[in-house]
Amino acid sequence: MTITKDSKNIKIPQVSGPWHVIDSTIYHGEKIFLFENEIFSDGLPCMIVDKEGEILLNNVYNGFNDLFL
Repeated sequence: MTITKDSKNIKIPQVSGPWHVIDSTIYHGEKIFLFENEIFSDGLPCMIVDKEGEILLNNVYNGFNDLFL
């Protein structure tokens, strides 16, 4: 699976979903994505994943700032 800025209905095996991309940025030269749950939206924390769908950080409340802190 390759994630793009327009990806929707993404299923990540380790967490309940589906998820969609709400933002992206470059981190250490690689594009990364901020995911939001499509069903619960603001009811669940977001997560940050790489372009292959690997979770870099779970339980994200402050967007990419959580990764940079």
